[in-house]
Amino acid sequence: MNSYAENCQLPVTALSNSELSNAIESLRLQVLNFCERYLHNPHDAEEACQDTLFKAYQAYKRFEGKSSLKTWVMKIASNVCASFYRANSKYRNTISDDGLQFSEEALEVIEQRYDFNTLIRTLNHQEKNILSLHFVKDMRLSEIAKCLVMNKSTVKMCYYRALNKFESSLLAA
Repeated sequence: MNSYAENCQLPVTALSNSELSNAIESLRLQVLNFCERYLHNPHDAEEACQDTLFKAYQAYKRFEGKSSLKTWVMKIASNVCASFYRANSKYRNTISDDGLQFSEEALEVIEQRYDFNTLIRTLNHQEKNILSLHFVKDMRLSEIAKCLVMNKSTVKMCYYRALNKFESSLLAA
């Protein structure tokens, strides 16, 4: 194998322990970036990334090779982040008022972020996953369908519904 990162796009049939370790480790940065975008907290993202890589290594025997290793690991990351998000109540209220003084520019940024977070909360879990995989990981809808074990037409429908929700919310504002 020339580069594990390149070969992670290809379906994997059987790897030795060292090859598997190297292949999964080569995805660390991508998994970490996905987790950071999902959880908005670098410390929690690192923990979720570690958990994802550990689970991928442990579950490799159940990997059927129907998708690429990268797609499979990103699906695990998506599930880990979703579980982490549900388990931690601190994500329910991302903005709180601690009585601090902010400049006008900082308040505008906070308001915009709050509006975006409010908009994100209107999406269901499936729509969040699809948009994250498409815009953050630059995955095609067909790859997302494989990753989430869904029909491509269902992924397209959810994708366009989520975009329509965004558009109508932005036009209403």
